[in-house]
Amino acid sequence: MMDYQHLCVKFEDGVAVLELNRPKKRNALNFKILEEMVSFCGFVCERDDIQIVLVSGNGPSFSVGFDLMGLAPLLAQGEIPQEKQLKDWARLGQKAVNALAELPQITIASVQGHAIGGGFLIMSACDFRIAANDTRFALPEIEIGLPLTWGGVGRLTQALGMALTKDLVLTARSFYPVDLLPTLFLYKSVSPDEVKKATQDLVTCLKEKPTPALRFCKQQFSEAGFSEKTHSELDAQLFADAVLHPDFLSTAMGYVQRLTTSKMDPR
Repeated sequence: MMDYQHLCVKFEDGVAVLELNRPKKRNALNFKILEEMVSFCGFVCERDDIQIVLVSGNGPSFSVGFDLMGLAPLLAQGEIPQEKQLKDWARLGQKAVNALAELPQITIASVQGHAIGGGFLIMSACDFRIAANDTRFALPEIEIGLPLTWGGVGRLTQALGMALTKDLVLTARSFYPVDLLPTLFLYKSVSPDEVKKATQDLVTCLKEKPTPALRFCKQQFSEAGFSEKTHSELDAQLFADAVLHPDFLSTAMGYVQRLTTSKMDPR
């Protein structure tokens, strides 16, 4: 297994711990971290000795989503990528989310602080989600001038329902664990100081189950659910069309400017 620049990986008695590790950026997702996630999932999926994959974020936030601050300088300098490159970027994000969702192991997201945009989609790709009850969620892509890609519309429609998904995607409003409780999207919502214990309790419970049975059951759920692969090319094309639109640069830069003056989301 390769060394990772933006992931912290540990293996502990049948559990693989995947920690997003850009704490100073609140685990904003750049291309490198997405590539590393794909690599990690490719390695772990072949490990029969791994029963559970635990996904968390180092520092105060799980992830504030895609690293706009890293992309903004290119756009400001007029370096608009070609359509093929834009599609490749969109595919990479979806590839990372799908790789996590398709792991044969049971996956748990342990979440605190923020789970924004792509961070929320990574969380949604896990089988179980435990969140601190003050965690702030948002899907702000439309404010940037983008559609929600990475297979997010299909995945969230399945998990949250059509009406709520439309609400969250089209309004881009902030929402919190209490707003998701009726959907059963979260396994548990607990106080911030109880997240680690709640996560460990679930890990302990699952580790008591026979590994083959866990994998067979997960396969049943996977085959019964929605496959984001059906939306892969559509999402990639929509992402490219949005970035190449003449209004995109001013819209995106306006959003970046609002973020730089906001204390809520330091991207």
